Amino acid sequence: LYWRGVEDANKQKANNVFPPAIAIGTHIPVGVGFALGLGMSDQDAIAALFHGDGHPSTGEYQSGANFAGTVDAPALFYCQNNGYSISVPFDTQTAARTVAQKGPAWGMDGIRVDGNDVLAVYEAVTTAREHVKDGNPTLVESVSYRLDAHTTNDDPSLYREDEEVEWW
Repeated sequence: LYWRGVEDANKQKANNVFPPAIAIGTHIPVGVGFALGLGMSDQDAIAALFHGDGHPSTGEYQSGANFAGTVDAPALFYCQNNGYSISVPFDTQTAARTVAQKGPAWGMDGIRVDGNDVLAVYEAVTTAREHVKDGNPTLVESVSYRLDAHTTNDDPSLYREDEEVEWW
């Protein structure tokens, strides 16, 4: 959500919604800090941190995830793995086979789910939320596919074949 004025900013503040961070991964330490604050205040709430599959390869993300696992912050990391970090295929931007398998390295559970199955995603997030509420930060990897361009500047025909898109 974007802040378009004072009224929108006040609504977002009242609902604990942070503005977007453009540099990938930079919102994760901030979100983990917010989650830690929620836990310290004994609120019945968790922080949900949404990101793409390229984020876990950044230093900011890894620092934030490690901190969340160290302090048991009530944070749910939700990764939409659409197969590409902008134009870089998943298997060339990380040595890991999945994003979910990175969770245990940071002291959190990792759940992998078919992101195209809305009921499976609901079940995975519900399970993750219970883990988080019990003091176990959790990483959910939702595997999907980006059918369109990443941005209006992007030309996916430069880095993927039409057959791949057709298969999906």
